[in-house]
Amino acid sequence: MAAYGPRGEQPRREGGARFEVLSIKRVTSAGTGEILATEGCVLQAFLWGAGASGSVQANSNRGGGSGAASVAIAKLRPGQRVPYVVGAGGSSQTAAPNPGSDGGDTWVRLPTGLIVTAGGGKATGAGGLASGGLINKHGTASGTNNSAGAPAPSLSEYSNFTDFVGGAGSAYGTGSGAGGAPGAGAGGSDGGGPSGIGGVGRLIYVLSRLA
Repeated sequence: MAAYGPRGEQPRREGGARFEVLSIKRVTSAGTGEILATEGCVLQAFLWGAGASGSVQANSNRGGGSGAASVAIAKLRPGQRVPYVVGAGGSSQTAAPNPGSDGGDTWVRLPTGLIVTAGGGKATGAGGLASGGLINKHGTASGTNNSAGAPAPSLSEYSNFTDFVGGAGSAYGTGSGAGGAPGAGAGGSDGGGPSGIGGVGRLIYVLSRLA
């Protein structure tokens, strides 16, 4: 897999072929959208599911689990569209007993119909599940009582970009402080305030053509 840098860089060799980056986009807010191929190209999509919020429960103020991470690759024809969803972080919980809120899934649907999913972290502390991608990394589970949120997986080995590292989980007892994006779980409540908010999911995609 090619490790891409900024737009306008010299074409890279990959398996004897030379690729030129056409565009790079980061989607850092939860919601839906489409990737549009304006010409024949290769899509590389890097996905993180959203992190879960922490819990507010007696003797179980555990942090939320982190979202999973996946990599999708597909050839696109001119005019083809690839729909996507970026998951929202689990919402802060204020009143006990409350186990927290799951993070949303991030996914893309490729032209073949294959759906590549980086699942959101779970309020029970479990990490999200990844499926369908060329690379699939499951999310990380948080600790038990009085724990911080779980950190999200890294995809930094597949790119030169510095933001391909998953977000760090927020600390236990940080009130409504958000988990680090992308995809990190949030810390549990310290009993005197609300739990943390899960980190939002993320999608970074690169469109390239043969040079």
